[in-house]
Amino acid sequence: MAYIGQITASLSHEIRNPLSAVKMNLQILSCNQKITGNDRRRVDISVSEVIRLEKILTQLLDFAKPLELDIKSCNICHILKSYI
Repeated sequence: MAYIGQITASLSHEIRNPLSAVKMNLQILSCNQKITGNDRRRVDISVSEVIRLEKILTQLLDFAKPLELDIKSCNICHILKSYI
């Protein structure tokens, strides 16, 4: 699992850098008042899709993170009774 986490972090980093460059350039294009109609729509869709990819990368990294467990003693009877 640790190896999968390392690969995920590495790939995410390698993907996120060029994605940031694409996003920045698309945002610059979207500020251009000369871009209208379908071209404006295409730029807006592209920006939205880049943001979606960034969210997917974040979720992937969250999934690959090791879990931190808070282990403590408890009375199992109380837990079981709460589900009955």
